[in-house]
Amino acid sequence: MKRNVTIVVSVLVVLGAVLLTSSRLVSNSVQPPQPPGQGLAGDPGQTTCSHCHAGNTRADATKFTLKLAGDSAGLVGSMNVVSGATQYIPDSTQWIALELNGTNGSTPRFGFQITALDSANNLAGTFTLTNTANTSLESSSQTGRKYVGHKAANATTKAWSFKWKAPHSGAVTFYYTCNMANGDGVEYLPGDSVYSGTATITAGPEVNVGIAELSEISAITAYPLPFTHGLNLKMNVKEEADITISLVSLSGGLVKPLFDEHVSVGAMNKAFDLGGVSAGIYMIKVTSASGERTLQVVKL
Repeated sequence: MKRNVTIVVSVLVVLGAVLLTSSRLVSNSVQPPQPPGQGLAGDPGQTTCSHCHAGNTRADATKFTLKLAGDSAGLVGSMNVVSGATQYIPDSTQWIALELNGTNGSTPRFGFQITALDSANNLAGTFTLTNTANTSLESSSQTGRKYVGHKAANATTKAWSFKWKAPHSGAVTFYYTCNMANGDGVEYLPGDSVYSGTATITAGPEVNVGIAELSEISAITAYPLPFTHGLNLKMNVKEEADITISLVSLSGGLVKPLFDEHVSVGAMNKAFDLGGVSAGIYMIKVTSASGERTLQVVKL
């Protein structure tokens, strides 16, 4: 499901297949069991997890949560990231995180598979694994498409994260399938729950980080990232200057003015209360007479 927001990218994810026949449990729980040359994300011309898990593939967005955040967000464990955007930042690297909601029986197995395609149904962007212990990267010999899926499917791992580098332009559609298998070891018989869907996002405005290096200020750092209420900004002032600091949207619109003063040479630390700002992905813009710099930040 998509929501229009001023943050940076959209998503919906992919959850894929786990084969659970007793004779194939080990090999198929390691990663989605790819039919020869095919994908399991439900992308054009391909199949889904129901290829082996009996039953209908259903669309139910309540069964999974797909989230995306900037490249500075730490996702492992906490899953604290932003979801629901409808645009991506061209050429940017984003974290994608997904989590299954629900269970299936007393010995469930959870899995997923996802891919991202452009309008010509070619691979859009580049996937990078950040945890090879629980995610896999597969290729289709038929189409050349890449798929991220689960690895080592089990009854406890139902959340995964990885990185995706966005293309320079064009609409991108994420195709995904998720599977909540009941773990009964029986293939091709009812009992497993397979869900599939798509989400399309478009290219947002390009973000120029460091439009001009500031001669008066260097080493600008924002922390913590992501943040919930307070955001700290640290920088080194090399020469006296009048500077302004603003929180802006990804399209450059002013969200909140933060600072407008004359500063002296030396280390500068400022804390800003942004608890009233909606969750999303924003830019901190620092401006002086010599130019401006922008930093991407994530508000939870």
